[in-house]
Amino acid sequence: MHNLGYCSIRDFKAAITMNLIKNCPVTVEDIDKSEKIFGPDISSMKGKVTRKKPTPVVEDTIKLPHELRLAQMNITLCVDVIHVNSLTFLTTISRNLYYRSA
Repeated sequence: MHNLGYCSIRDFKAAITMNLIKNCPVTVEDIDKSEKIFGPDISSMKGKVTRKKPTPVVEDTIKLPHELRLAQMNITLCVDVIHVNSLTFLTTISRNLYYRSA
């Protein structure tokens, strides 16, 4: 299947039934069994499937009580960027609460 250029299962079965591959011991039943055991071939699916529509982002904001806003008015937030295994993260820490987020 890989020698045929990652064709689809249907095209691979057609090539087997029309004897396009010389001295091929694989039968259509073998293809069915291997697809049932291993599932679809990932290499042949790459670039041929489309992305599903993502779920929309729901904005659910709430009103903060005035007392809470006054109590947390003087918070200093420190921001930094770190790299872990070629992934970039934005980290923050508050000086008064010592709350860290990434």
